[in-house]
Amino acid sequence: MYRVAVCDDNREILNEIGRMLEDTTEEISDVDLYASAQELENIYTEHGQYDIILMDILLEQENGISLARRIQDQYPDTQVIFFTGYLEQAENIFGANPAAFLVKPISQDKLDAALGKAIRKLKEGEQDCVTLTIRSKILRIRVDDIYYVESNKRILNIHFRNESLQVYEKLDNFLKKVSLVFLRSHKSYAVNMNKIKYFSSEGIELCDGRIVPVSRPKYRKAKEAFLKFCGEED
Repeated sequence: MYRVAVCDDNREILNEIGRMLEDTTEEISDVDLYASAQELENIYTEHGQYDIILMDILLEQENGISLARRIQDQYPDTQVIFFTGYLEQAENIFGANPAAFLVKPISQDKLDAALGKAIRKLKEGEQDCVTLTIRSKILRIRVDDIYYVESNKRILNIHFRNESLQVYEKLDNFLKKVSLVFLRSHKSYAVNMNKIKYFSSEGIELCDGRIVPVSRPKYRKAKEAFLKFCGEED
């Protein structure tokens, strides 16, 4: 069961979306309504996260996109559904990795579809984990939280958004566990293709600006694999 928050400074719209959510999927356990960005952020600070947030892009004292980014910095699993009455604002939402985007007035069918997409992404995240052993302890890590890995003999450095950890694991063995989304770009490096912003022979730039090297022998095969992952042809 998933917890949902709705944030809009227009109380009439806020209450209407709340009523619509009562008629949607049975997989939602709680729905809380917030009339300001500050109120929602305070709740996050004090009590932790929601699974799904529906949020207006333009709030009275806050940009909804900026708030969503701050929340996702702390809680990357949170799925955000943006809505707005102004379609031209859509071009700025993708930096917050939204699950869906709705244009007011919101219909029940479109709301249900957006929630369904967000729930599917949550379930994929729950299932898509890799199991590693660290000092005799077994650790399960969400694959999508990993940006890239770097191998130094039998030590594997796993890099996340703001931290890293070391495990005794061969890179080849790690890639067997996560082969669908990781790209071998170098003898000692592999990168999560969901985190790639730019790909070139000079290196791979990740969405947070870090650069992962691409070796000359692996460039062509790596490029073909990335294009296939993106649904393109070389």
